[in-house]
Amino acid sequence: MNYINKIRISFTILLVLSLVVNHSCTPVSHMELMKDPAVLKVFNKKEIASLELIVNFFDSFILEKTEKDQGINQSYYQYFETIKNSESIEDLRINIGLSNSNDTRALIKKLKNQGVFCEIWKYSYGYDFKTKDTISVKLELNQQGKYMQLLEVLGRENTFLLEYYNDLQNSGTISPGSIAQFLKYYRVVDFQKEVNRMVFAVHYITIVSEQVYRPPQ
Repeated sequence: MNYINKIRISFTILLVLSLVVNHSCTPVSHMELMKDPAVLKVFNKKEIASLELIVNFFDSFILEKTEKDQGINQSYYQYFETIKNSESIEDLRINIGLSNSNDTRALIKKLKNQGVFCEIWKYSYGYDFKTKDTISVKLELNQQGKYMQLLEVLGRENTFLLEYYNDLQNSGTISPGSIAQFLKYYRVVDFQKEVNRMVFAVHYITIVSEQVYRPPQ
């Protein structure tokens, strides 16, 4: 075997090894929602394409907050380790790091334009008792939307999500108990599954959404 052929073979081996390593470290897989049986039971393909925006958004956010080249599971675990000890819901909102994010508002706008926003959320307003002025606004999960139907379908095979769904049905909102359980549940979640990442994304986007309007001093 001549010298040039040896170089070619060596280069080929290095290229293959590089592809294998890069594949094994690839942190994100997308478009799985289009194949997920539970999602397909509830949403049409146009709506699922919009749901992918939520996953892509939250994946990018998580990867920016965590170490590089460690895979999607480890990235999500590392991120939730940093927020799990939040002492209050207000602390949690701050620690999550999405509050008043321009990127979050841009995502919400896209979802509204594409018609899937109302299948997930609705707006809830707080009012001043005396003046009747709006003093706060936040997202709530829409009890009549398709996303709640999806949680019910997922809950048939997942006890935690069934309890989450039932709690939402009973309380009409994400309760402090559910918030606390999510901070523990992540430890046993397979974040390779895109539908799991979407559920966590919707949960935390909802939690951080509240905006309080303070009167001028």
